[in-house]
Amino acid sequence: MNELVNMMNKICKNQMFFYFVVAFTVLQLYKIYIDNSLYCAAMFILTALLACQFTNNKACCLLAAIIVTNFVVGCSKIL
Repeated sequence: MNELVNMMNKICKNQMFFYFVVAFTVLQLYKIYIDNSLYCAAMFILTALLACQFTNNKACCLLAAIIVTNFVVGCSKIL
């Protein structure tokens, strides 16, 4: 279990992972803009802000916002 946590920490701190999450975030926000969904945009921003209260890793904050917006709330799915 400890090895899994160490591997996840290494992945989250990777610069290429950050760029991938930022690119995916831009696509998600563009899809929300195209749909004119104020509710989805608010959920995305609030989730990102809330996740950033628990971690300093910006990639994890954005990833949490993408997951909550797509799968929990179910709005503006890119996939």
